[in-house]
Amino acid sequence: MQLNLTTDYAIRTVIYLAEKNDIASAPEIGEAVAVSENYLMKVLHRLKETGIVEGRQGKNGGYSLQKSPSEITLWDIISIMETEMKINRCLEPDKYCGRSATETCPVRKCYINVQETIEKLLNSVTIEKLMQENA
Repeated sequence: MQLNLTTDYAIRTVIYLAEKNDIASAPEIGEAVAVSENYLMKVLHRLKETGIVEGRQGKNGGYSLQKSPSEITLWDIISIMETEMKINRCLEPDKYCGRSATETCPVRKCYINVQETIEKLLNSVTIEKLMQENA
């Protein structure tokens, strides 16, 4: 499993806005997180759509966090930006298995444990914690 680059940009954007703790323009954010403004706008749109970031129009407009850094987890951001976060196809809602063995497969049982561990860990890491570790 590998996160896509868009997810990395989203995480960097949220951390930047949390550290800034104020409104920031798209060009400012783009420069700070090393992403083009066009690409960043797609990231900001998705974060805005899901309530993590808010945008303000006008002369003093820009973007800021809509939630506190203590309320935003890595899982929140990753699950918004990634289309699928399961480590194997058999863990998806339709439980697809070429052998039709999802209920008896010992490997799938292991995958379930790994998936739960990953989700629990990513849900325990808030943006605030990341900022404290970097201070």
